[in-house]
Amino acid sequence: MRRGAFFRVRALSPAQARSALVKQTFLPMWDPETAAAQMKNLFRLADSGRVLRVFGPPSAENARRLQAALEAGLEEKEEQDLKAKPGFVLRRVAEEYMLMPTGENIAAFQGAVLLNSVSAFVLEQLQFPLSREELLCAVLAEFDTDRETAERDLDALIEKLKKMDVLEGE
Repeated sequence: MRRGAFFRVRALSPAQARSALVKQTFLPMWDPETAAAQMKNLFRLADSGRVLRVFGPPSAENARRLQAALEAGLEEKEEQDLKAKPGFVLRRVAEEYMLMPTGENIAAFQGAVLLNSVSAFVLEQLQFPLSREELLCAVLAEFDTDRETAERDLDALIEKLKKMDVLEGE
């Protein structure tokens, strides 16, 4: 479950579910047997159950919407997640947003990229896995624009970020 400006329910693929569950579970690494048993249970849950990602502001209305969606089996279809790769830092310098590589990416990236406020917002959102539709909903909730323009601009930005090798698929 994630906070957001919009309400949305989405099914996760088994790989997405494994990733989400492992990131949100405490694993006692000092006890390898228990950690291994927990990992086995997490993977079994991800592979055999229905794991959903829920977005929305906490409210009684959204709780009722979630209950209705679960009872009706109306979760949205599985979608590919987008996420910013590690090794890049987003900074605001003198009223400008800059995407700067770190570590091994410095040599491959060859410089920083200036971004507008919308592109910077998208990269901030992509610190966590999101589908294209979830990202679009976040942009529409944050900026005053119509859906058609937002879709066109977001798709172009995603393609540019992929070409620059800033995104990873999950």
